[in-house]
Amino acid sequence: MIPKIQIIPYCEMDGIATFTDSEIIGFYYRMVDAGAANTVFSDGQIQSGEEWLLMAKSPGSFLFVVYVGSEVVAVAWLNRVEIRTARFHYCMFYNGWKKGSVEIGTQVLETLMGRKDSNGEYLFDMLTGLTPLSNRLAVRYLKKCNWKIVGELPFGTWNHKKQKSEPAVVSYYIREVSA
Repeated sequence: MIPKIQIIPYCEMDGIATFTDSEIIGFYYRMVDAGAANTVFSDGQIQSGEEWLLMAKSPGSFLFVVYVGSEVVAVAWLNRVEIRTARFHYCMFYNGWKKGSVEIGTQVLETLMGRKDSNGEYLFDMLTGLTPLSNRLAVRYLKKCNWKIVGELPFGTWNHKKQKSEPAVVSYYIREVSA
């Protein structure tokens, strides 16, 4: 059993951001140091801490910082929100992989899917993912966290480093609903 998992949204509350710009930029450089940035941002759209910060602050992007105890173990973000569906992205840091990554990932998903608006309605019915097929670790992790694999798109993602489109795995995660 891992310690308590906390999922803190990056937002302003009473005019004060939950994380400083430096902290958000630091998460990007933590990805760089771990060798994960080129994989997480293989499309080349984010290539610096400043671009990451702009994405985190942009309307339509929703960043969450994941803690186990007092340690940041992952970041997750949503974008491409359409009514009650959103595209899900994440990066688990090395210490997260060591602390029960499937339990962490599953709790993040359940927390996001359990969020409700002021009327008590769920914000999301489904999260979607588009993962480069070449990122086999991520594809295995999706399956372990109960994502459903729909199939593959032959040219579903852009590989900035190779300057070409590559196959992608299409997946979704839904909140468990009773009939």
